[in-house]
Amino acid sequence: MKNMLVKAGAALLMLCSSIGANASIITLNGSTEVQALELNETFESFYNFADWSANTGFEQANELVAFFALDDTDALGLYMIFGGPGGDAGSIVFDMNGSDGEVVFVDDPGNRDPVVATATGTNVRFSYAAGKTDGLVFSNFSSDFWGLDIIFSSFSGIDGYSFLTFDDNGQSSVVLSGTGLDDISILSVPDSNVVSANAPSTVMIFALAIIGLAGIRRKA
Repeated sequence: MKNMLVKAGAALLMLCSSIGANASIITLNGSTEVQALELNETFESFYNFADWSANTGFEQANELVAFFALDDTDALGLYMIFGGPGGDAGSIVFDMNGSDGEVVFVDDPGNRDPVVATATGTNVRFSYAAGKTDGLVFSNFSSDFWGLDIIFSSFSGIDGYSFLTFDDNGQSSVVLSGTGLDDISILSVPDSNVVSANAPSTVMIFALAIIGLAGIRRKA
């Protein structure tokens, strides 16, 4: 009986670890947590580039709208979309500095807007007409642990930015915003790495209780 209790408790603890290992926690500027939008299609398909513009439904005139999404293979991607219907013409120069991930899709195919690899990451130069957009998707992360710094060098036609998060029903809300364009630091860590910093789950408490009960029975 004692061995059965220990094995049951250990199995539940392994379950807790496996659940945490399959997810990551993404934070902006060291504190603001964001959740990704779950898609049932590819990143490019959801971007829905047509008439020289993104058509995700999140575009905003004279703004940068950014958000994370999971595609139909559960790959994680960062969308950055500049401008939208009714907006001014714009231009942006920025760097995406990090050791993991790459640009997998760029608005305006045909390399009109240069995306160039650098020693620290990627340099991007966008320019777009009034009422149109420019943007990209950044993906192909090799693990759940990575960091990315987005540093803006110059911009015009952009009055502010909004970084979105999503609930379990796919409803969006703004978690980070500002006027102009502020540099953004993004950190992703495996969920299992931060379990000890959070309150223990009910399953984990139950597992520890089972193992504790086995110890009491052994002493008895």
